Amino acid sequence: MNMIKEPKWIVALAISFLTSGAIASDTEIKTSAFIMSAVEDSAAGKQIMAGDYEAAADDIRNDGRQRYDAFAKATNLCVSLTLSDELDAAEPHCESAVQQSRNLKHLYKLGENGRANPNLSYAIALSNLGVLRVLTGDLDTAQQHFENAASISTTLDNPDHNMNRLQQVRSRIASR
Repeated sequence: MNMIKEPKWIVALAISFLTSGAIASDTEIKTSAFIMSAVEDSAAGKQIMAGDYEAAADDIRNDGRQRYDAFAKATNLCVSLTLSDELDAAEPHCESAVQQSRNLKHLYKLGENGRANPNLSYAIALSNLGVLRVLTGDLDTAQQHFENAASISTTLDNPDHNMNRLQQVRSRIASR
């Protein structure tokens, strides 16, 4: 796992997973690794980091105490439901994470250089939404999300990595 921690609660999580949906018929495409990000020390983040995606989603959905901030909850539901192959259920949470990220007032630092990037949460949410779009077969929209995320945060590697993976998926589809 590739983990980048900043202030204590945010982490970039490299996850290799099997793609599904409209593009999952080809074995090579199924093993394309994309990167999603989750909030580690909030909203069942530890369960997500451990690969227990269904339990994480259940924990977040059953949180009657409203322990989690809206961005963490939406982001971690987006990731856990996507990785549980509940793509329809993940979509509103991925969209919500994008909206919630625009409301954050925090500055997050990323990487060892400690450079502040106020748009990091927005870039993470867009990149996560892009991964969901790949899995549902909407490759053009996924590309737009990855490109926007990359332009917003030059310190986050996820969008560039995901764009490269998407190009590989497109090449494989074109060569069929």
